[in-house]
Amino acid sequence: MSTIKEFQTGFVAASDGTTIGYRFIGNGPAIILMPGGLQSSLNFTSLAKALSADFKVYVPDRRGRGLSGPYQEEDNLLTEAEDLLTLINTTGAKQIFALSSGAIITLQAALMDQTLQRIALYEPPIPVDNEVLKKTQADYANAMSKGNLGKAFITILKGTGDPGDKSFLNVLPAFITAPLINMMIKFEKKKNDETALPLAELIPTFRNDSKVVSESLPLIEKAKNLKAEVLLLGGTKSHHYLSVALDSLEKAIPHTTRIAFENLGHVASDNSESPLVVAETLRNFFLNKYSEIS
Repeated sequence: MSTIKEFQTGFVAASDGTTIGYRFIGNGPAIILMPGGLQSSLNFTSLAKALSADFKVYVPDRRGRGLSGPYQEEDNLLTEAEDLLTLINTTGAKQIFALSSGAIITLQAALMDQTLQRIALYEPPIPVDNEVLKKTQADYANAMSKGNLGKAFITILKGTGDPGDKSFLNVLPAFITAPLINMMIKFEKKKNDETALPLAELIPTFRNDSKVVSESLPLIEKAKNLKAEVLLLGGTKSHHYLSVALDSLEKAIPHTTRIAFENLGHVASDNSESPLVVAETLRNFFLNKYSEIS
């Protein structure tokens, strides 16, 4: 298990002046790990540590989270892509791994900066098949309008988590679980845990992820212009709509390969899941050990 004390921190100024903070570790060619929804740089410390023997690994906090400055009402997919481009220019990184909404931002950035060499995208939730996403976004907005963070959190997990998950959050009705989660959120705020951002900070940022997702559908057509080699990743336990998006990208992108992780789900790269499995695949890709990209 990696500890946050092994990481250094840095800061860059985005094009609009917003501070973008990041953590970094290791030595070698620079790579960037882009977090997804309900995540910060702290969620990828195990993945970063696993890759740090071969790479200098940078993990940003997207705006509105952790080390970075606030997310403004007018911010959108292009704003976050420009943030990523600022970090790319600062670090010299030509290779990126990104999860979920972070993968959408990375895809947009790769279309804006064709000097990127390799990008690995784990289940970008581009709304090709959007019924689950639409319901998730609507239920989340309703819960947030009532200030019910617990219900909003459960809504996010059901919409983006793995359908076969038998945890009590999926099995029991929300009127039972939401009060329990709200109690946990209040207790968590009192703790001083340096290894994770509190849910009270992360849950409101899902609104920003929803905006990124809602603006992403045109990227399918634009993906045919990508010059970077692309590794498309997914888990066999994930929602079907995520594999539908990968299907569309696989058809559109000229230089791509695709890997499905057996018995893993949407957040396999998170500290709490199977980051070492994902790290080995990323190491091979970024060290160019895939002899053929078809």
